[in-house]
Amino acid sequence: MPSRRVKNRGSDPAQVRQSREMRHRRLALFIQQFEKEAQERMNELEAKLENMLATVDKVFKVELMKVPLALQKTRIGELFSEEDFSASDVSIAMKNESLEIHQTLRRTHSKIVQSTDSGSPVLKPSAKTSKVSSLSTNICQKEGANRF
Repeated sequence: MPSRRVKNRGSDPAQVRQSREMRHRRLALFIQQFEKEAQERMNELEAKLENMLATVDKVFKVELMKVPLALQKTRIGELFSEEDFSASDVSIAMKNESLEIHQTLRRTHSKIVQSTDSGSPVLKPSAKTSKVSSLSTNICQKEGANRF
């Protein structure tokens, strides 16, 4: 049988002081390590921020080069002074004239139907899937006709 632990009933003041000092040193080292890791993380985040800002600047310059030269040289004050449009009118016009279709995408589950002829399940497309596929077929046919 293992021997029983014996509790130290009479704590030596020197031992208590030494254990406190050891705890204080450990806590100080822990805090130093934590601050060092936090500083490293801040440096990493600042580097990422600088990289992202540089990327945004490059993209802005590329998009600015796509704008016609006459529009590039036009001042903003001239654009606003010619015609008075409210912000809501501009946003409505942009939505109406947008070439992109703004629809939210939804996941539809196809139904699995058990075939009576064979034991393997047969996938039956849902109604939404068939509408999308027929719409995309019509668009492709129209684009093919417009190319020639």
